[in-house]
Amino acid sequence: MENELSRVVDALPGLVWTALPDGHADFLNSRWLEYTGLGSEEAKGKGWLAAIHSDDMPHLLEYLETIVASGETGEFEARMRRFDGAYRWFHFQASPLRDPMGRVIRLCGINRDIEDRRRAD
Repeated sequence: MENELSRVVDALPGLVWTALPDGHADFLNSRWLEYTGLGSEEAKGKGWLAAIHSDDMPHLLEYLETIVASGETGEFEARMRRFDGAYRWFHFQASPLRDPMGRVIRLCGINRDIEDRRRAD
């Protein structure tokens, strides 16, 4: 079942990830890794931040903190570095996962490339 779930997550049309409330990534799907060119171990923890544009990083981290504090789903736009060094705009969506006591124990998210849409606007 775990192998099947992994295949489903990798087939989703986006970069899928999970992170602990402190922002340490503990899962990044193969699309995420292929897009950024980062290895799984390299990207886990805070390593994923290497793929975020430095101008967007403070706001992105604040956005993640807001989701943890509010317990609500959130959305944000930021630039991500592709494996070839080019930056493209992505729409980030994240939802909190709670334990039985209602505490946020993990963030689950998906990032979708919106570069073409932003250029058209």
